Amino acid sequence: MTFPSAARPLPAWPWSPPLNRIAVPVAWRYVLLRTADTAVAVTNVSATPEGVLLSLVTRVRPVEGDPEGPLNGMPTGLRFGVRLPDGSTASNDEPARDVQRLPFAPGHHLSSLGGSAGGTVAQQDYWLWPLPGPGTLAFACSWSGRGAPETVIEIDTAPLLQAAVLSEELWPLTTLSRPGPAPA
Repeated sequence: MTFPSAARPLPAWPWSPPLNRIAVPVAWRYVLLRTADTAVAVTNVSATPEGVLLSLVTRVRPVEGDPEGPLNGMPTGLRFGVRLPDGSTASNDEPARDVQRLPFAPGHHLSSLGGSAGGTVAQQDYWLWPLPGPGTLAFACSWSGRGAPETVIEIDTAPLLQAAVLSEELWPLTTLSRPGPAPA
């Protein structure tokens, strides 16, 4: 990672939530897709002025004779994305962008924050940056390997924007500077 030569406050990075805030929860839980043996939902949504934290929770019905269930790690082939009010999109199946370089690419970024999986449940956490503007936010999901065609759910961003305003700054951000000789 390269940093600018002059010391400056840490910005809101596109690949992780701000270091000096706790996100405020939004009362959203949306089942994006459901089949006879699979369900995927957006849960744990919270916001800061910089962006949105959310979890994608996958549940699969246990297979008879297999008490551990059919998930062996994070789901593969599960597609998830968002369409922002400005019409731009971000998804988990876009080629990995080298967003941890400065300057970073403009536009919205959907970054994986890790997750866990085992048995019949998996949870993948995401950071959406920057915070969407007013209007309609759409979540889209599909999983062809489990017979689930794309579904789209549209939501008004007003509750998200209200939560973001309530996110309190805990302390000022520190500054980063490039190592090197002291200024003359």
